Amino acid sequence: MFLSNFFRPRDSLAVSVGNKPHTFKGGTIVAQAEWEPQQRDGSRMAVGYTSYRGDLVPVYDLAAKLGFGSCRSPLIVIVATEAGHVAFIVNELVKYDERSTTTIDLDDLFGGLKRAA
Repeated sequence: MFLSNFFRPRDSLAVSVGNKPHTFKGGTIVAQAEWEPQQRDGSRMAVGYTSYRGDLVPVYDLAAKLGFGSCRSPLIVIVATEAGHVAFIVNELVKYDERSTTTIDLDDLFGGLKRAA
């Protein structure tokens, strides 16, 4: 399901994690879907995989990676980066509001995203 079906192009999107909206630096949200991970142990590693346009995409619990504890939501967003796609479990997708949004630098979150060979 593509976000363009639901939002006008000028709308900026953020995700809600830990009761706070967050935007991504170094990536753009390109899709959303419902997904049930194989584990929810608060791991900072990938909790599973999903498919996007024929590619296998790792899914991470964004709340756990940010230190909020495990997220119990079935919603994932797929984010396009220079290195490829990555998916995150999030509480919800929200409209961007500069006054209340924290930026997540994906390079910092992963210790530097690497391009696929």
